[in-house]
Amino acid sequence: VPQSAPGATASSLSAGDADTALTPKGGQSGEGASGAPSRDDDPARLVVIVVHLQEGADREATLASINEAVAGIFPGASVTVEREYRNVFQGYALRAPAGSLDAIRAVSGVKLAAIEGEMRVQ
Repeated sequence: VPQSAPGATASSLSAGDADTALTPKGGQSGEGASGAPSRDDDPARLVVIVVHLQEGADREATLASINEAVAGIFPGASVTVEREYRNVFQGYALRAPAGSLDAIRAVSGVKLAAIEGEMRVQ
């Protein structure tokens, strides 16, 4: 975590330019210098997907259905359980291809599914 210089006041610290606040360093956004899509656009890229199950859903049957749905889109791919959630909500954190998110959401017993750490501002 960056620390302020001793004696620096908030008004003396640079806050940045509001027009470029959401632009990555180097000014590139989602594409490499060659204009080709970045690795983040690869649907086969493995990500952690948090899955919130519907109340009363059979955990094992839903997980098996998720595996089938993912394999249907990405033959040979399988889902790996990273974490199980049982207290605050029922569900899993699964390592799966990013492009399988919609298929996971469509599985019976899945209430919500989202890529871990992903947040979109609209």
